[in-house]
Amino acid sequence: MINNSLIDSYANSAFNFANKNNSIAVFEKELKQISQNLPQNVITELSNPTISKGNLSDIALEIGKKLKLSEDVINFLKIIIQNRRISLIAAISQKLTEFYKRQNNIITAKIYVVNEVSGDYLEKIKIIISKKYPDKIIEIEQIIKKDILGGVVIKVGSELIDSSLKNSLRQLQAQLQQECY
Repeated sequence: MINNSLIDSYANSAFNFANKNNSIAVFEKELKQISQNLPQNVITELSNPTISKGNLSDIALEIGKKLKLSEDVINFLKIIIQNRRISLIAAISQKLTEFYKRQNNIITAKIYVVNEVSGDYLEKIKIIISKKYPDKIIEIEQIIKKDILGGVVIKVGSELIDSSLKNSLRQLQAQLQQECY
């Protein structure tokens, strides 16, 4: 079971430290790098209680050197590994990103499409979304989703705009059923 308060605590500590040292972008990038590049079997092994804290510190340093991490992120990694919380690194990284985005008024619009679309098309969507959220910085995340058949589904926060072919067919089916019965 993942302990959300523990994740929040680590992410909040990293965020506050990085914010004070003007290194949030570095922390965000490097924590994401760790969570994406550390294999699950290594994470499992680092949680082994028989490994001494000194050895864990050495391992954290080696990971940091291999991934070319900043000294502050290496020190944060040492703390996480020595406290045997490395299994939470992906969640901590994600939470730190949430804190960063909230502080900087950044929202992510997830664009679901059946095939990859051009940057120009995404830019047009971004302009439309920015009219609805004028005080926000809009990030676009394109997600390929074959089951929508065609069209586009846009998700911003909890708001969903579904102009997919699949949704249009579903609405047509519902309308036909209503008219026939």
